[in-house]
Formats: sequence, structure tokens, C-alpha cells
Amino acid sequence: MPPAPARRRPAPKAPPPRWYRTERGRRWAVAGLLLALYCATPFIEVGGHPLLGFDRQTLRLYVGGVGLWLDDLFIVLLAALLAVALILLVTVWLGRVWCGWACPQTVLLDLRDQLRALFPVRTADGRAVRLAKRVAVEGAFLLLNLVVATTFILYLVPPRELGHYLATATLPFWVGATWGTIVLLFYGDLLLLGRRFCTHVCPYAKLQGVLFDRATLVVEYDRTREDDCIDCKRCVKVCPTKIDIRDGLQVECIACGECVDACDEIMRKVGTPPKLIQFHFGSTSAPPPRVLRPQVVVLAAACVCLTAALVHAAIGRAAVEASVLRDRYHLFHVAKDGRLMNSYTLVAENRTAEPVALTCWVEGVEGLELVIPHNPVTVKPGAVRKTRFVLVLPAGHPLAPGNHPVTLHLMTAEAEPITADAATAFTVPEAEEHKVEEHGKEE
Repeated sequence: MPPAPARRRPAPKAPPPRWYRTERGRRWAVAGLLLALYCATPFIEVGGHPLLGFDRQTLRLYVGGVGLWLDDLFIVLLAALLAVALILLVTVWLGRVWCGWACPQTVLLDLRDQLRALFPVRTADGRAVRLAKRVAVEGAFLLLNLVVATTFILYLVPPRELGHYLATATLPFWVGATWGTIVLLFYGDLLLLGRRFCTHVCPYAKLQGVLFDRATLVVEYDRTREDDCIDCKRCVKVCPTKIDIRDGLQVECIACGECVDACDEIMRKVGTPPKLIQFHFGSTSAPPPRVLRPQVVVLAAACVCLTAALVHAAIGRAAVEASVLRDRYHLFHVAKDGRLMNSYTLVAENRTAEPVALTCWVEGVEGLELVIPHNPVTVKPGAVRKTRFVLVLPAGHPLAPGNHPVTLHLMTAEAEPITADAATAFTVPEAEEHKVEEHGKEE
């Protein structure tokens, strides 16, 4: 009798990788870090000011503890342009990594999926048990949305102030209305739209398809190894947008990597090398692409230039800003003794964390005297102080009629003084106007 054929032994199963070697593990690590930063930032202060927040009373945006005023909006504009350039660069280089790894929509929906996994609904469960599990999942998810919305409010209302409102039941209407609106938007979007927002509504998802090139990082099915696929459809079952990655790159793919982990798990079980589905720059069937291609170089250069401009603008911000406003209703006044007076208002803004005492003097017209109630002028940290003052020119001055430029100088008394200048003009009236006003008074 011929010898019996040797029995084929199954390939040994490879041990499962550690969590940080899976795409899901890396993705959850990134999501956890981003959530921690989002929730912790409102409680962090730098120099008594929030690390990031908006002061609705003074209309200042705080970034890194530094208050930005309305005239500093060019810094915010530069930061916004830098953010846009970074998004474009990351998209061209790393594809939809934002959508699958950092987008709040994806992170919160992944958390809801985890809640559902903790309370799975099985066919053997009775109606009451199924209802209880669904209520538990939706209740926990609603609580999570309340936490997210409350954290958003803390960027507008400091934690101590919000705690006082809640403890004393004096929550302002606008705070409550904003709070409720955010909860409804977050929960309604995640409950009603869910992943459909990513595939049908999100404008960034549509833009990414235009920015992709042949070297962008994508999730790809390796067609050179089609014989290794056992058609288990595990990659389709775990896909949050329910696409088949074997059909090629699709606009619905958010590059979350769930199909990569699922396929690797099946490959380990059947003893086949992993990475039948993988993250790959360009196509697995094409030569390795160039990293420094024109799109990347141009966007990287734009990011560098915008970063340099932003740093220069932030460092070059004056510690004290000063401006002078003319008194429009009493532009000038001639006293009985012939002295000529112009009225002004000094607006001094202290952008430092310490009070400043500003000594003031005026230059530009010989013999011009500064009359101000307090000199030096003290301005509290982060505050704006308005002070009225008068410039007085003695009688018999030789100045011609018209506006004569003058400069108001301000300086502190420290070893390294803080200085500021404010330009204005001193008005000398025409000869027919140069007379004593009947209702004028001596200074």
C-alpha cells in the first residue's frame, strides 16, 4: 500500500501584538491625550490669567497667559493662517489622519462605540434588559456630552466663576442658553448624523480628496497579495463608515486603521504574514514616492514663514500702548491772560503682569506745558486707564495758525524702563478766532 500522505500541520499562530503596536492602541493614546488637554486647559493659569480663554468683560483673548486686544487681532490672523497651512501640509503628507485620529466627531463616536461594547445587546436578552442597556449607553453618552459642553463653557467663564454661579443658583441666562445649545448641537449631531457627518456633510472631508496626490499616506489593500485574502469580510464589519477597503481608496475612508488591525488579527490566526491592509505612502504596487515633492516643500516653507512672522509679532508687542484722543467739542480754548489751551485724553494700556507708573512729558513745540492731574500715571496690570490732560502755550507765542505735531512721551522709572510714545497735534487758531471766549474760565 502506498504510504499515507503526511498531514499538513497548521501554521503556528503569532502572539497578538502589544496595544501600542496596534493602530487602535495608538489612536486611543492620541485621543486620550487630546481629551486630557481639552479638559485640563481651562484650569491652567499663567501669571493669573488663563492659558487659553476669552475674557468677555475686557474682550481679550488669552493665549499662553498673554492677553490679546482688538488691535492684536493680526496675531490671531497669523495664527489662523498658520493653522490652515499646517492642515494643508498634514493632509498632503499624512492624508486623513485628522479625521481618523484627532477629530472630536470621531473621538466621541468611538467613545460611544466603546460604551455599546460594555453593554452589548444580545438576542437572548429580554425586552426589559435590552431597554435597560440602551438607556445606560445613551445616558452615559449624554453625560459625556455634558462634560464636553461644560468644558467648552469654561473657556468663556472661568471655573471659579462658573462654580459660584452653580453653588448660588445665579447662573446667567446667556451662560445657560449657550450651555444648552452646545449640548443639543453635540448630542443631536452625534445621535442623528453620526458617521454620516464625515461622509456627507464635513467640508474638510471633501477638500481632502482634492489635496491628495500619488504619495499621500493612505490605507491600502495590497493587491500583490490578493491570494492571501480569505474573504472573511472582517475589514468591512469593523469599518465605521462601512466601506470595503479592497475596492480601493474611497472618499468615505477616514484612515482610522480599524481594518488594518482586524486583517492583521485574521492573518495571525491563519499563519499568513500581516499587513495585507496597511498604511502606505502612495501605492504598494508603485515605486516608493518622493517625500520632498513640490506640494510638501511649498506648504512647509509657508508654515516656516508664518511661524517666523507670528513669533516676531508676538515678541515685538509693546509692553505699554499709548494713544491720545483730541477733545472734539473743545478743540482749543483761549484764556483771559492770552494762554492757549488744547484738551486731550490719554489712553494707556498696560499689557504686563505688574502695575506700571508712567511719567509723562511732551515734546515738539517749545514752551508747551503739560497739565495732568497725576504724573506719573499708574496703570494696573492688564488694564486700560484714561486720563484727561491739557497742553498750555504761553501768551505771545510765535506759532503760526494751524496744527503743529507734538509727541507725548511715557516712561517708567526702572533700570530698564518701559517707554511708549503717542503722537498728536497742537492747534493754533486763526487770528479772528484768537480771542477770549465769553464763557471761558481761568485754568
